[in-house]
Amino acid sequence: MYSSLDSVDEVIEYPGRKVIVQYDDRNAAEIEAKPHLSTIFALARILVPRLFSAGDREPSVRMSFTSQPPAFLVQVITAAEGSLEVVGGRPEVAIGSAGRTAPVEELANNAFAALADGLALREFLTLTTEGLEQFEDRAWAEDLTKDEETAWWTKTTELAAFCGEVIRRELGGRWVLASERTAAVPFVVAVRDLQFDPHALAEAFMVEGSAKSLLRLLARAREEATASAGTFRLTLVPPDWPRRDEMFCEPVVDDPKSPLVVVGVDTADGFAPFRRSAAAGLADLQEQALEALSGRDAMVEDLQVAGLTFLVVQGNQYAAEKLLDQQFLRTLHDRLGAEVLMCAVPARGLLMVASSGRAEQLDLFAAAARQRFAAAGDSALSRDIIRVVDGVPVEIL
Repeated sequence: MYSSLDSVDEVIEYPGRKVIVQYDDRNAAEIEAKPHLSTIFALARILVPRLFSAGDREPSVRMSFTSQPPAFLVQVITAAEGSLEVVGGRPEVAIGSAGRTAPVEELANNAFAALADGLALREFLTLTTEGLEQFEDRAWAEDLTKDEETAWWTKTTELAAFCGEVIRRELGGRWVLASERTAAVPFVVAVRDLQFDPHALAEAFMVEGSAKSLLRLLARAREEATASAGTFRLTLVPPDWPRRDEMFCEPVVDDPKSPLVVVGVDTADGFAPFRRSAAAGLADLQEQALEALSGRDAMVEDLQVAGLTFLVVQGNQYAAEKLLDQQFLRTLHDRLGAEVLMCAVPARGLLMVASSGRAEQLDLFAAAARQRFAAAGDSALSRDIIRVVDGVPVEIL
């Protein structure tokens, strides 16, 4: 059976070598109906016996079909360094042999991602914590047993793909070949130097249910990735930021012209924003990021322009984000003796503040902010003025 993932179909011993034969009795149309699952199953059925068999000799693996398989599966078999034959009676005729095309990890990444996307569409779910919880409930309700081999392994791999893709897309990472055998499918999700094995847990879940929920793996992945990621940070981006639909971000104030607040972590490779799919787990992280922001000092300078006192906050890359630091803004209320402030973040690393006064003062402040915005180039954030009350941004003026 093409879905025999935890066993081999036949072992042929030759002098000095061993050949494992894996059978697939589906025709091309049946294989093409499930391309992503067929890719994952074929990779597993070749790589596991090849890489994790006991003994000093690595066996060769032959995939045996009753009819010509689709071209995509021939490429998968070749990439996994298997061989291929089509059996049309006797004798058997080999039509493929070992060799490399696309890397197996690239094939696995594409297959798991496409499988998860297809599941989300089929089940009317989203690739989120809530979607995974609902998919688990539906999978358990089917009450499958391993005696129903194809259905059981299909559902198990679907669960692994769904969970793995939630982890990968939320935390960043990719599917990689496992260094040791822990599951029937030898791929794990790597997030930086961490590895998570959704297929091993999916196999356990299909037997024990909620005691082995994949939600636990998702929670652990978030916790461990968080601990290893670096410092959480809030950063401001322009209102038309190209990634606003993909990444988790919120406007500073409820206005389409407002700059956006993005949550992420500082890593060795730079700032890494969180995706929208991670929104459910970001409340605590936002608090941590705000605390980190409050702990960063900023240089405040007075600037007199036509009788109006400006405060210019700069001196580090987080100066503009001090617009989000309520306690800091309260000190500026006190410094200017003003209950209401006018604030602008025309560029990264710059926060401009003035007391709210006469219309001509607002015009003067707005003109200065627009000038800095125009000169900022790629660092530009917002040309608009934000009214602040008690350290809290309220509206765009």
